[in-house]
Amino acid sequence: MPKKTSKAPEICQPGGMCYRFPPPCCSICCMIFSIFSFVGLISIYGLISNDYTKVQGEAYWNTEQIEGGKKASLIGSFIYLGVAGLCLFLFFCRKFTAPKKNPEDDE
Repeated sequence: MPKKTSKAPEICQPGGMCYRFPPPCCSICCMIFSIFSFVGLISIYGLISNDYTKVQGEAYWNTEQIEGGKKASLIGSFIYLGVAGLCLFLFFCRKFTAPKKNPEDDE
C-alpha cells in the first residue's frame, strides 16, 4: 500500500518526525501583532529616555527604575522583532513549499 501523502507542506527529519507549516494567514497575523508590539515598546523606551515621569499623584521613578525600564523595554522590543522575523520566514516557507496543483495527480 503506497504511503498517503499530505496536502500540507511539511519538513521531515530522518527519524520520521514531520513539522507541518501553519496556514499563511497565521504567520501574517502574528507578524503584524509583533510589529505593533515592537513599535509600542520602542515608544515606551523613547518616553523613558526623555525623562517621562509617572502620572500626577504617583511616586517618581528613581534612577534604578528608569534604567531597568529602559533595559526591559529594549529587550522586549527586540524579542518581538525576532518573532516578527520568524513569522516572516514561516510565511515564505509556507508560500514556496505549497504543493503544486497538478491535474494529472488527481487519479
